[in-house]
Amino acid sequence: GKGVTAPAATTGILNVQIETSSCSTQDAFDIEVFIDHVLVGTPTFKVGSTAAYSVLAGSHTLGGLAVDGRLSWGSETVVVPAGGQYTAKFACQ
Repeated sequence: GKGVTAPAATTGILNVQIETSSCSTQDAFDIEVFIDHVLVGTPTFKVGSTAAYSVLAGSHTLGGLAVDGRLSWGSETVVVPAGGQYTAKFACQ
């Protein structure tokens, strides 16, 4: 028989992580995560925790806002590889 070729990956994983050193004094807090200006979730982050989102491969705009208003992260362009991962870090300063 013929070998079956798996379809090429068209998605990747965008990881959002709280940067450990600058956030070490923060308690756990909820962050609204925006991908391409769309709210995709409001995970509770503590230092070193990660939220993972499956996205189409390519360029995406990432942003975040702490629900309690203490921190916000403006738009950042990230490139997620097909079949791979990109980890973006939110710093607390």
